Amino acid sequence: MAKPSVQHHVPGFKTENESNLSAKLINPTGQVVRVYNTLQTGVNELKINGLPSGVFTLVLSSEDQSWSQRVVVY
Repeated sequence: MAKPSVQHHVPGFKTENESNLSAKLINPTGQVVRVYNTLQTGVNELKINGLPSGVFTLVLSSEDQSWSQRVVVY
């Protein structure tokens, strides 16, 4: 699983040979504010419209691994 990158204020990431991909965006208080269950192998862009400005944690998960990265929304 590749690390996320932020382009044009939209977090995105590229995956290779992963199955059952999901992601969730967590606010600073630990509340899950978005869940993305329809991710596919390849390039994914996550819609973040409507979120307040702040620092969030993006957690990517597959069947056998998990990875997290801070994302700044402004």
